[in-house]
Amino acid sequence: MIHQKSILARNRVLSMVMALGMIIALLIPMFTAAAEDPTAAPASEPITATGQKQVLHMATSADFAPYEYKEGEGFAGIDIEIAQAIAEKLGMELEITDIAFDSVIAGVVTGKYDIGMSGITETPERAQTVNFSEHYANAVQAVIVKEDSDIQSADDFYNLDAEGNPVSVKDGLMVGVQTSTTGDLYISDTVENGGVGEDHRIQYKTGADAVQALSTGKVQAVVIDNEPAKNFVKLYKGLKLLDTPYVEEEYAIAINKNNTELLQRINVAVSQLKADGTIANITNKYINSGDDSVDTSTLAGQFRLNFINGDRWKWIVQGLGRTLLITLFAVLVGILIGIIIAAIRSSYDKNYEELEKKGGLTFGLMKVLNFLSNIYLTVIRGTPVVVQLLIMYFIIFASSKNGVLVAILTFGINSGAYVAEIFRSGIMAIDNGQFEAGRAMGFNYFQTMRYIILPQMIKVVLPTVLNEFISLLKETSIVGYVGIMDLTKAGDNIRGRTLSAFMPLIAVALIYLCLVIILTQVMKALERRMRKNER
Repeated sequence: MIHQKSILARNRVLSMVMALGMIIALLIPMFTAAAEDPTAAPASEPITATGQKQVLHMATSADFAPYEYKEGEGFAGIDIEIAQAIAEKLGMELEITDIAFDSVIAGVVTGKYDIGMSGITETPERAQTVNFSEHYANAVQAVIVKEDSDIQSADDFYNLDAEGNPVSVKDGLMVGVQTSTTGDLYISDTVENGGVGEDHRIQYKTGADAVQALSTGKVQAVVIDNEPAKNFVKLYKGLKLLDTPYVEEEYAIAINKNNTELLQRINVAVSQLKADGTIANITNKYINSGDDSVDTSTLAGQFRLNFINGDRWKWIVQGLGRTLLITLFAVLVGILIGIIIAAIRSSYDKNYEELEKKGGLTFGLMKVLNFLSNIYLTVIRGTPVVVQLLIMYFIIFASSKNGVLVAILTFGINSGAYVAEIFRSGIMAIDNGQFEAGRAMGFNYFQTMRYIILPQMIKVVLPTVLNEFISLLKETSIVGYVGIMDLTKAGDNIRGRTLSAFMPLIAVALIYLCLVIILTQVMKALERRMRKNER
């Protein structure tokens, strides 16, 4: 009996040490990342070599036609072709990542991307965080309204005094903008500075979302760059572009402040491309172009526009595959973490009095492991998963270009916190007599858990775990924030290119619904089989 107890104690200590190691491995990046300065990347980073050429990593938001948009398997637009021409001048290969616009500059600041090019206007606020190249395009912030709108210029946003000066914003006026654009910055300013204030503007993820809100009456005007505005007015019936511009501005390339060498090289390239007419030719090529001429008055026409033209259905297929891949491996990571955390916490809770009486190394180690587990659960369950994703992508794994792997780890770690509590509740629901029965049979701790506790626990928690799987599947829809082409991002890309909301959104929703129905049926089948086995 003494020998068995010593073996049991040794096994417990060994398992605790292994678990502690895994937890520390998970937590160390969180602590070390906080001490790092994300802007302190060497001037040559993250430029990498591939073959005989270096790679120029560019971040963009491909929902801003004609400047950048998805086209087939790649990208097209004014900024895209100018960036390709710059890369050729530098003797480099261009690599493009499509992310949310409000993450473009953040990605450049952290050193994840070499340049940001997405119709970006240099402003004093932005210039504090990144350097800007020589300007390569003149732009105008324009105002879109409905054709029957009383708004004839930006002056009609305001109530005027006797001298014609704006004194306040008209009651009920709401202006739509794309988040973090210069249109957003200008319109959010005070009336004295030419804006309407934050109370009278609504931010949208994309310009297409803002224009769709205008067409449905959610806002009375949209402030957006002039060239995309022309495309929106062309494709949306009942909208018009005001003749008077809201603000005139110039586009430039965002570059990390520490990468002065690249800034100088890009400035030389931009100057040469402007002098030889390349930039002008590229701009003229896209200014008067639009999407495929399709009759969108019928459902068949809408279907062809959104899925057939440009093989856009392939984006949906690619996005679906990416969604399933991330979900599957994130579930596996979450289950692994959940088992470890649940075993630590349930063992501590069930055996606290016994451990406290014995004291010593085992009790101290269990206290540390339980403390770390509680910190992990508190942090993960207390912060939004989208924030965790952005921290992992732009801070902890700032040097990594594998967005899918980062997403798997993020969702796996997030899911692990919830799975751990599910497993812990299942273990705690098992009567202590089951543990005593295992010891009476001569089983050690691991054998008792494997052959007696876990089989019973699985039957109890399986429905809840599968529900967590379903929730995780839907949560992955946020990975588009870091440029991953998942199912939702594919739908957003289609909307950004076709300026049509109905077909892409309905298609994405139906696919998610079908996946959830399939998983629900699988869950029911497993439950029936388990009940059958119990008989």
